Amino acid sequence: MAKNEGTGFRRKFIGGFNNNDVIDYIANASRTWKNEKEALERQLADTEKRATANKTELVKFKAENIILTSNVEKLTTALSENEARLAEETKQNEILSSKNSELLASVSKLEVELSQSADAKVKLEKAETENEKLASALSAATAELESLKEELAAANEKLKTLEDENKTLASRSDSLKNFAEGIASMLAGLNGEKNN
Repeated sequence: MAKNEGTGFRRKFIGGFNNNDVIDYIANASRTWKNEKEALERQLADTEKRATANKTELVKFKAENIILTSNVEKLTTALSENEARLAEETKQNEILSSKNSELLASVSKLEVELSQSADAKVKLEKAETENEKLASALSAATAELESLKEELAAANEKLKTLEDENKTLASRSDSLKNFAEGIASMLAGLNGEKNN
């Protein structure tokens, strides 16, 4: 018996379609719908699992970002303190250099006076002793100044590294946020199709 071209059902001799064809069609359609539903449910569960994992990773990156921001602030504060110390040491170094120059001038003057007076020799020895002390203090201040310059350079380098890491984490955080929003949008779409 010929089948109807639209449905594939065979017609009865007297009106309607063949019952077995209709039952087979409904059974096949039901299995197909059930398989598609199960596949979509599995896909939805997998998507929700990935979204949860992404949210966890996003929280982790945000926490790391907070820590890095705190470290950057601490290093910035330390850098400012080192710069202040460096400025103070530089000022002291200039004062000591000025005093050293004055003492050298005094030593030269006393050397001239030495030929004229025995007292000048005593004054000269005192001036030389004071000059040695100041030279030692100047040397120590210079060493401290160099050390502070090295600390400042290291702090600047570490600050730059932390700022670069902070930018990278911020970029990754934005990417994860966009990905999570995409997943949420996809889930909303799937829920809409499921409700329909």
